Amino acid sequence: MADRNEDRDSHAGDDDTESSSRDLRDQVRRLVSKLNHSPVLNGGFSRLQEEVREVKEYQIQTQADLGFLKTAIGETKEKVSEIHDSLYDPDKGLYTRVITVERDAEQSAKSLGKLEEDTGRHSLTSKENNQRLRDLEQEVATLHKVTGDDFEDLKGLVKVKRNLNKVVWAVSLAFFAAFGKAVWDLVVHIQGALSAGGNH
Repeated sequence: MADRNEDRDSHAGDDDTESSSRDLRDQVRRLVSKLNHSPVLNGGFSRLQEEVREVKEYQIQTQADLGFLKTAIGETKEKVSEIHDSLYDPDKGLYTRVITVERDAEQSAKSLGKLEEDTGRHSLTSKENNQRLRDLEQEVATLHKVTGDDFEDLKGLVKVKRNLNKVVWAVSLAFFAAFGKAVWDLVVHIQGALSAGGNH
């Protein structure tokens, strides 16, 4: 009986070993099957390497784009600075030229207003002189009737008065000519300033 028990125990040990060997083989088969079907081992690392390479390329391109953007921003800043200077430069800026033209226009308007006043005064003076001349001629005619010999002296006075009237007209014409030239020079100056401003 002891032999039987030993046989049984040895068979039982064999069964246990055989069973554990089968279990171990099954587990190894399952493990091999899993490894064969694993995406990491079946091209997964290659795909991962490809994706890492694509990320690196994207980073390199992004850095190049950032460099380009920095350069473009620097150039834009320079252009904005140049535009600002061309607008607000105290010596040559557009703003300064506009203010200068406005001042010149105001001075021209004042000069024109003064000239109009002077012209009006000279016009009234000429009309008044013409009226006085006619009045004097009537008085001379009356005096001629009364005086006789002294008429020649009075006639000389009337000639002086007429010559004086001609001088007033000559001075008025010279004044109008000078005024016209001043206006023309001002217009040419303003056009020159505006055209010089347009060239910048």
